[in-house]
Amino acid sequence: MDKIGADYFKCVEMIKDRTGGTPCPIALPIGAEDKLEGAIDLIKMEEWVWKGEDVGASWVRQPIREELKDLADEWRGKMIELAVEMDDAAMEAYLEGNEPDEATLRKLIRKGTLSLTFFPVMAGSAFKNKGVQLLLNAVIDFLPAPTDVPDLMGFAPDDETETRNIARKASDSDPFSALAFKIMNDPFVGSLTFTRIYSGALKKATRC
Repeated sequence: MDKIGADYFKCVEMIKDRTGGTPCPIALPIGAEDKLEGAIDLIKMEEWVWKGEDVGASWVRQPIREELKDLADEWRGKMIELAVEMDDAAMEAYLEGNEPDEATLRKLIRKGTLSLTFFPVMAGSAFKNKGVQLLLNAVIDFLPAPTDVPDLMGFAPDDETETRNIARKASDSDPFSALAFKIMNDPFVGSLTFTRIYSGALKKATRC
């Protein structure tokens, strides 16, 4: 959101038009470009405002300012309408005028996210770490844990047929399986290999 020409609401529309997906904004930016201050958390209905020039390390959580309340209420309503579609009881209660509480709302958003019914959308500046805290909270609340997804299927290195008949669970006790997806040379520590571990454990080798 700190880039020139950044437009959060246009991006939300582009998600619909270009991908066919259903965006579900769960946070709104406060400002844009060089006036980006923070974000509105539509679930807790509060502002996160970043202070100072310490690259997002300092922030305050405060009530939503008066001039943004109507906008926040509008988008919170859209978020809730998408969320309650995930549960008949929640939908019935909502139609009777009862909004889901925070815990229920998070469960409904998680359910919609895992089923790919809709996709939570947030805003911030990765370069300045503004919004990263909210993003990490959303990862914990809404995205699947390794134990929530099916076992990884693969084949043995000497299997010329490449038949995916070997399963690996997300468990330390399973044999080690990983994907090295990036190699980088650092002038201070040498060669670095970025690895995604699917099963087992990787231990530091001791030098003789």
